[in-house]
Amino acid sequence: MTNIVEQTPVAETSLPHVVYGEGLDSGITVSPDQIAQTMQELGVSEQGISDTTIYMDPKSRLQTYGTHYPNRLGRLRFRSNPEIQEASGDIIRLSTIMKGTPRTDEAINRTLVHELEHRAQEERHDVKLTQGHIAIWGLALAGAVIGNRLGRSGVTKTAGTVIGAAIGHSAGYMIAPHERQARERARQVTTTAVSTK
Repeated sequence: MTNIVEQTPVAETSLPHVVYGEGLDSGITVSPDQIAQTMQELGVSEQGISDTTIYMDPKSRLQTYGTHYPNRLGRLRFRSNPEIQEASGDIIRLSTIMKGTPRTDEAINRTLVHELEHRAQEERHDVKLTQGHIAIWGLALAGAVIGNRLGRSGVTKTAGTVIGAAIGHSAGYMIAPHERQARERARQVTTTAVSTK
C-alpha cells in the first residue's frame, strides 16, 4: 500500500514593481525576488511588498541617496512618469549617480535596505517615524527662526532663514529615531538585489 501525501502548493511570493528611469545605465539590474526577501526580513507584509515600487533614478543627485515616498506623494513627485503613475502603494527612489559619479552596487544596496526599513516602519506604524519627523521639521523650523533673527536686513534675514532651516533639517535628520534605526538596519541586513556590473 502506497501512502499518498497531498502537497500544499507553496504560495507565490509577492514581488515589488521595479521601474527603470529613462536613460539608466544598461548595466544596472535589479532582482525583485531579492528585494522581496529583504522586505520579508524587515517585516513587510506580502501586500506591502506587492504594493511597493522601486524607482531606479538615472539623474545625478547632489545629496539624496534615496527616498521613501508614502503612497500618493510618490506619484505626485513623479507625475511625468507613466509607469509610476500606474503603481499602487509606496515608492522608493534610489539614486544611481551622485555628483556625476556612478554609485557602486554596495552603496545602492545599503540605501535600498535603509529605504525599505522606512517602508517597514510605515507599515507597522512605528512611533519612531512620527518622532523623527517632529525632530527633523521642528529643528528646521527652529533653525529658520534663529537664522531670521540673526539677520539685520531683508537680504541677511532671508539668507539666515534659509541657512538656519537647512542646518536645523540636517541636525534633525542625524538625531531622528527613525533615521538612526534605518541606518542601523542597513548595517545589519545586507542584500545584493541591485547589481551595477
